[in-house]
Amino acid sequence: MTSGYRFAVDRTYLNSLDTDLAQRLYSYLAKKDYRSRFYEESIVKVGRRLGIAKTSPSDIKRSLAAACEVLKRPSGPERKVFLRSFAFEGARSTMKLVVETNREVDADREAAAGALRGREVIEDLARRFAARR
Repeated sequence: MTSGYRFAVDRTYLNSLDTDLAQRLYSYLAKKDYRSRFYEESIVKVGRRLGIAKTSPSDIKRSLAAACEVLKRPSGPERKVFLRSFAFEGARSTMKLVVETNREVDADREAAAGALRGREVIEDLARRFAARR
């Protein structure tokens, strides 16, 4: 499930996405966002990697824009939003998809959950120790 990923893909969120293309784009971008919350790549390359049937840049842009809009909306039980923003930059043949993910928000949420689990473990150990006395 996490092979090749620095951060695990949120399967619950992935399965809650409306479209197949949004799911493929989320999986692809989740793998790419470990270095920085910003990522850019040629839309033609992204289109090929995601298996978009139409190959013209305008068709790929239209498909990617719809998928990115899905990733900007709250989804899943935690109402997660994966993309903070996205844009298309450049001329037709050299156009790039530029995205900003909510990576820091997810990292903060995971850190808070880890701290809570840590406090619970410490409290449990304290109760066990007090019960032995």
